[in-house]
Amino acid sequence: MLKMTIKTIAGLCVLALPAVAIAGSATAADWSGFYAGAYGESTSVDIVHNYDFDVEFGYTATGGTGGVMLGYNQQSGNIVYGVEGDFNFGGATGSGLCDGGTVPLCAGSGSEPTFTLGQVMTLRARAGFVSGNTLVYGAVGVSQADVNVVDVLQPATVDETHAGYVAAIGIEWMLQDSLTFGAEYQYGSYEALSYPLVSTPDEIGFETSAIRVSVKYLF
Repeated sequence: MLKMTIKTIAGLCVLALPAVAIAGSATAADWSGFYAGAYGESTSVDIVHNYDFDVEFGYTATGGTGGVMLGYNQQSGNIVYGVEGDFNFGGATGSGLCDGGTVPLCAGSGSEPTFTLGQVMTLRARAGFVSGNTLVYGAVGVSQADVNVVDVLQPATVDETHAGYVAAIGIEWMLQDSLTFGAEYQYGSYEALSYPLVSTPDEIGFETSAIRVSVKYLF
């Protein structure tokens, strides 16, 4: 379902490009100025867990979440560029298992972690092309994500904050002079950090894929 939605958003962006390309004389909507908004999101997290810095296994966390954003656009003809910051409330959760039955090298105490992605903040630069009331854009930026890991086989719980980067493609429509609706796919990659779940710490890193729909108000 997530892959199909990614293809749908990418397809919408591609279909919009010809209209943008011939939009030199078209009247473009005004996207300039400050804006604020809210969004809903479906998130999938691919986790790489290195048990005792020796045995690597993976698992997935998923969940629906939401957040708020604040940004600013500049516009020059049909080109729109600016900066956007957002705060995500988090909520994706998933569990993995590494023991003698699943991974022979995990024999012994093993590991059964539950990974929860908490609050996420991003700061991104955006740039795109507008034709009429449609904006197709790309975005790149930096991110910070809070993570909680609980391992029932250790037992232990650890909280860490991961730094990373994000990249996105999206499309927005101006419904009224100051109201927009949008859809976006965002990829994120986050650093691997040490988690002292046992005497020899584990190492955990992850990547995220998110589908987002948003409503924004332009001031």
